[in-house]
Amino acid sequence: MGGDSYNEKLDALNSQFAAVLDDFKKFFIFYYKNPDYADYKTSYNQAKSTIQGINSQLFQIVSEVEAALSAMAEDTTKINNGITEEKDTQDKLNSNLASIKSTNRSSNTMIQNYKDGYKDQFAKNIIMFLAIFLSLYVIFKVYKK
Repeated sequence: MGGDSYNEKLDALNSQFAAVLDDFKKFFIFYYKNPDYADYKTSYNQAKSTIQGINSQLFQIVSEVEAALSAMAEDTTKINNGITEEKDTQDKLNSNLASIKSTNRSSNTMIQNYKDGYKDQFAKNIIMFLAIFLSLYVIFKVYKK
């Protein structure tokens, strides 16, 4: 039930209560001035029971509101617990992501180091091949004579 419904009920009870209270005051005075007159007693008791009915309706609305508030408090607690759990999960995932990024950076560094080593070795092999070829050329040139 929404807050507007409770407000409508309370407004209706409030407007009804004002009229019944005026009747109650009037018949209270009449009854206690003339306790033997049956019509005043009946009207006084009727106004009194109407006020008691309004009070019971008011207490019923109060209990419904309290029940709704309790349900909302429970829901809020559940939502807050869920948020806390999700924050913990997010923190774990963020730490895992940082670890993976760190591992990725380390892997990239190792790959780059191997590439540099490969390039250096390739250059040495080319230079050695050229040196051997040049040495053979020089040896054949010198001893061919």
